[in-house]
Amino acid sequence: METNVQQTVNHQLIEIPLEFKVACFISKIEVAEALQIFINHVTLYDTLSTGYVEGYSEASGIHETYVQSKGLTPAPGTGLTGCNELFVRSLSDVIKLTKDQKSTAAVKRKKSRSIIKAVFKAMKRVHTPSLTIYLDEEATIHLSEDFCLMCEIQNIYPKECLEYFMNSISLADAHARRDLQGAADLPISLFLKIGSGFGRDPHTRVNLNDTEIDFFAEMNEKLLELRTVRNVEQRTNILREFYLSHYLNMNH
Repeated sequence: METNVQQTVNHQLIEIPLEFKVACFISKIEVAEALQIFINHVTLYDTLSTGYVEGYSEASGIHETYVQSKGLTPAPGTGLTGCNELFVRSLSDVIKLTKDQKSTAAVKRKKSRSIIKAVFKAMKRVHTPSLTIYLDEEATIHLSEDFCLMCEIQNIYPKECLEYFMNSISLADAHARRDLQGAADLPISLFLKIGSGFGRDPHTRVNLNDTEIDFFAEMNEKLLELRTVRNVEQRTNILREFYLSHYLNMNH
């Protein structure tokens, strides 16, 4: 007798791409910290606002871009069933905040979070049942109320958006395009800001050992050499191999 076995998908288990691990390693930042900074800067307020605020505009834009990339017809969030009227009122209130010309973005964002909290408490959290996601036995990330609401509105799991962000990061490609015209896309723009200290503890000291000092010196030399290589894809491949070799040597 044939038995049907139903397979379930763990929507909380995050798959971390190797190239993202490499990018974090070279940038001297933990994977969990990079993801946490991204999460902390995704807000409903900044998604609706037309003004630019460093970090918030990029992170909220990444979340929105992922939803658009799915190409699905917008549908009411299943997690909002039972509190749709409250959500509509709250959405209207947040939109009014974005149009307030007298307050700063920080003040308006803070006000929006008190509005969002009421919806967060009322919604079912179909896609965000837990606020804590384990990357491994030790590293965890915490979902904000804003991030949870954004996922429930769009019927997506945090895993999807986080993996979209990570899969969009290639330090090799970013460095290969460094001296070319054109604005970087949102994911790499945010990641490079994080690598430069955005969202991180300003008191954290970055210590380099002798091997790392030698690597960064060699990296700068290689970046100068690659300016003569006209093909961006070729530049990227050379840097990708160079960065991966360093990562594997330091983590063998």
